[in-house]
Amino acid sequence: MEFYTNNEKISVPAIMCNNVWINSLWWLEGKSEFSYSTDGRKFTPFGEVYQLEWGYYRGSSIGIYCFNNIADAGYIDVDEFIYLY
Repeated sequence: MEFYTNNEKISVPAIMCNNVWINSLWWLEGKSEFSYSTDGRKFTPFGEVYQLEWGYYRGSSIGIYCFNNIADAGYIDVDEFIYLY
């Protein structure tokens, strides 16, 4: 699995489980961080802490998708997406 940040490709281990929790945290000084969990309790950060740019934009967004730039193949199967804040 790969994670892209600031046009840099970072390889991360594949997540092989039935449920994945994705967390987005941001602090008052505008720093933000993403993390994931396979049990909903212990979260592992991925990517780096980054600075949000202020203006009309507030917060960060989480999206789940499949992208393959080599072949027209691949899929992601999402049965449920719950957004809590």
